Amino acid sequence: MKKLLLMLFAFSLFAAGCSREDDKPQDLLLGSWKPVKYVMKHSLNGTPEVTTENVSICSQQSRMNFETNGNGTSTTFSVKNSVCSQTDFTTFTYHYDTNTKKITINEGGTSSTQDVIILTSSTLVLSISDSFTMGDQTHHYVLETYLQK
Repeated sequence: MKKLLLMLFAFSLFAAGCSREDDKPQDLLLGSWKPVKYVMKHSLNGTPEVTTENVSICSQQSRMNFETNGNGTSTTFSVKNSVCSQTDFTTFTYHYDTNTKKITINEGGTSSTQDVIILTSSTLVLSISDSFTMGDQTHHYVLETYLQK
């Protein structure tokens, strides 16, 4: 009986370790993603602040599509003259490094690398760090983009 329980326990560990997410993380990226919120983490005058912005219903119609061949498209919707409409469509290429958990997106000669914080079959969180100067102070920030399938 003890051996049977040990075998069942070992099998359950093996089965839990063989989920789709463990097999091919890059495949989880494939498909169509919509933005749901942005979180900006920054420091203003030495005081850490976090700002969260939920994406409007109109902007949630926007999509970022990742295809198997390393190509993708991005469609942006926003309110213009009180009407929700498509305001941008772009194509891009991308490379997702599963070891470093970084995605590089190339669009029109411009390249952007972001950290993949969370990647599951239904949630993608991308993070980019940058800085800007206001007056004589440089402000560093982290912007996290939350997307869902």
